[in-house]
Amino acid sequence: MQLLFDQIVNHFSTSIKEKTMTDNIKRLYRSKSERMIAGVCGGLGEYLKIDSTIIRILFIAAALFGGPGLIVYLVMWLLVPEEPLAKDTIISSTTVNSDDV
Repeated sequence: MQLLFDQIVNHFSTSIKEKTMTDNIKRLYRSKSERMIAGVCGGLGEYLKIDSTIIRILFIAAALFGGPGLIVYLVMWLLVPEEPLAKDTIISSTTVNSDDV
């Protein structure tokens, strides 16, 4: 009986650990704050913790010197999701008066 109890406790504690571990996974997103065109370079910079200008220079160099820079950028633009809104972000709305129009 004790063995069964230990297995049940071990199962639930493992699933709780896995859940907290998946919450801390670093994910790649297209940046909303470091954006020039689509946020790909800004997102890579945030993910790799380097300046996004360096990423932009590498993409431009790869595109100009016959590399796949432009193709990779376009594919990432399509495949990498946009950065979600933070929970504490306040979305402001502007009201339009009929007198302003």
